[in-house]
Amino acid sequence: EWQRALILLDLMQSRAVTANAITLNSSMSACSKARAWESSLVIFHSMRVQSGDSVSKLPRPDTVSFNCAVSACEHASLWEHALWLLFDGREQFGARPDVVGYGAAISASAAGGRSDVALNLFPQLKDGP
Repeated sequence: EWQRALILLDLMQSRAVTANAITLNSSMSACSKARAWESSLVIFHSMRVQSGDSVSKLPRPDTVSFNCAVSACEHASLWEHALWLLFDGREQFGARPDVVGYGAAISASAAGGRSDVALNLFPQLKDGP
């Protein structure tokens, strides 16, 4: 499924069809669920770098985009990157952390052997993201 999503994105690009946020987020999610976290993060990076570019016209990353990227970090045990995405990375795009993002960051921290970091995220989640 995730390979088909990437093929579809390539096909769209080759035919000058601009992918919207739903298409890109769905592709990121498919990659993340298949543990193809690198591909998910490449799509996210493209959205971050190329959003607003008059040539590519990719959409800005939204909350779902950030959640997909944090989830990809979860599967790769990249807890530090997950935390950056959860807090600092969102600020420049105005995307607020939500329960899904917090959950993925908690899992990423635990998977990365940082249960202390995961436990410190719970109070913030309880207080409302």
